[in-house]
Amino acid sequence: MLGYTTVYMRVLQGTGCLGCLKHFPGIGAGEIDSHIEMPMVPLTKDDLMAQDLAPYIELFQRADDRVRVVMVSHGGFPNIDIKKGTTSGLVTPASINPHIVTTLLRQELEFKHLVVTDDLEMGAIAKHFEIEDASIRAFEAGEDMLLICATPETIRRGYHALLEAARAGKITEKRIQASLKRISSAKALTEPPLPLEMDKYNRLGDEVRELNVTLEYRYPGESHVS
Repeated sequence: MLGYTTVYMRVLQGTGCLGCLKHFPGIGAGEIDSHIEMPMVPLTKDDLMAQDLAPYIELFQRADDRVRVVMVSHGGFPNIDIKKGTTSGLVTPASINPHIVTTLLRQELEFKHLVVTDDLEMGAIAKHFEIEDASIRAFEAGEDMLLICATPETIRRGYHALLEAARAGKITEKRIQASLKRISSAKALTEPPLPLEMDKYNRLGDEVRELNVTLEYRYPGESHVS
């Protein structure tokens, strides 16, 4: 699998498209979709290192420095990071958790490049945090870019919360510049998009429509290509 990942990223980035590994540090052992709620990952740190983190570790150590972007999940890791002092402990989603983003990813695994959140409008975050709080927590955790994917008004709220925090001195100039440098380095690897060729686009549309007709004939009533 690592071989496939390496080849895929090499080809993808060789054409000017930036690849991103996700969902760090791994949510395969969770049983809930993070679009709905925070998935709890019950692995110990040793088990996480041996299973979900193993591909990240090997890819980070490859000499060609191929991995330039990592997306952090909204998973909760109660056996790795838990705040004591409450009745049952309080688990913080990985994407806004400095112990996952900064301590584990940046310090222990020594990943030096761009780190982004998963969508902060997903239920795992939105059900428990206002977007202003989530945005500031994500940046303080060590994220460089924040994904807010659904609502323009929510994007503006997150932006203004970060702007106000910076103006109030809660976010330092040094911290902002560090993220801007990583963002700039990642963008420098990309190429401008290819020009839109409507003839090819229309031909593809015709092929999709023909495929739908064929599939509907063979498998009536089922959902097909859209």
